[in-house]
Amino acid sequence: MDGGQAAITGFAVQIAVAVLDSFSSDWIQLTIEPSSETDEFTKVDILWRFPNGEVEFTQVKQSKNAFGKGMIQQWAEEIQNTGPARVKRLVLVGSPSAGGIGITSKFRDVTVEIIPPPFAVLLDACAHRVRKYLEETGFVTTSTQCEEITKFLIGRLLLDAKDGRVWDRMQLESAIWRPFAAPLIPSSDRIVKIGLGRLVVFTPDIDERGLREINLDRQDVIQFKLHDTKPGALYITGRAPGVCNLTYTFSDGSVSVYELRVAPDFDCLRSIIREVMPTANVSIIPGLGNLIIVKGIVQSAEDADCLYRLAQVQVGGHQNNVVFQVKIKR
Repeated sequence: MDGGQAAITGFAVQIAVAVLDSFSSDWIQLTIEPSSETDEFTKVDILWRFPNGEVEFTQVKQSKNAFGKGMIQQWAEEIQNTGPARVKRLVLVGSPSAGGIGITSKFRDVTVEIIPPPFAVLLDACAHRVRKYLEETGFVTTSTQCEEITKFLIGRLLLDAKDGRVWDRMQLESAIWRPFAAPLIPSSDRIVKIGLGRLVVFTPDIDERGLREINLDRQDVIQFKLHDTKPGALYITGRAPGVCNLTYTFSDGSVSVYELRVAPDFDCLRSIIREVMPTANVSIIPGLGNLIIVKGIVQSAEDADCLYRLAQVQVGGHQNNVVFQVKIKR
């Protein structure tokens, strides 16, 4: 690997570590390579800011050679002396030498962590965290989608890091949602139909009155996040079958109310089944009300379990709403 490739890989590793950590705390701002902000952070690769004003430092080192004890101590000292922080971390992507193993958990106030090579392991871990986050928000997804969204997110952060851009949490979460959000325009009667588990970009007609606030009366049915580039637009995902009202209030006191209707999206479910288990021979049949009937044959017990969980998602997680008539091929 030449110097240019090594530099790019090292930078990508830093960003992947930031992505991996971004789902595990209550941070409000993220900066990669914050040395452009102030000389105070010249030894910091990732800077996290929190609501109470505290910060967290992370330095990332990546090498195909073993990390020696002296190298680890030197880097930990640099982080130790950077300044006050609630957490100081040194993340080593690679393998420690025999001498370095003894300080791969703690050095003074610095937590030392090891992420094993190759880089693909780190990418897989990031994709897993992205999928867990999306599923917690009610978005039905696949491993392939999460791998693609991880690469997209790393690319976005990579481009912005050269300028020391500060990302807030809403911007990062919007970037995660954006690649798979289908455009959605409300009908003239302001009724919006959304498939359960589907992710859409909702773009209402916002005029020149000036938007003051947005309110949702049932967060158990819909989850939304502000779009990071389009004023008034929202990322919306259907969490459970039902109806709710989304209200836009403008600076002059006027309001616009949209009725959001969430229902199972059987076409989406069929598409995911074809991608996740192409050998399955199953039928998805809408029942009365919020009932779904799943019939057919799959190759293994693991496939049957996966199929059952996917069907549950489409009816809001209610077990009694899934009639499961699936056999395992002998």
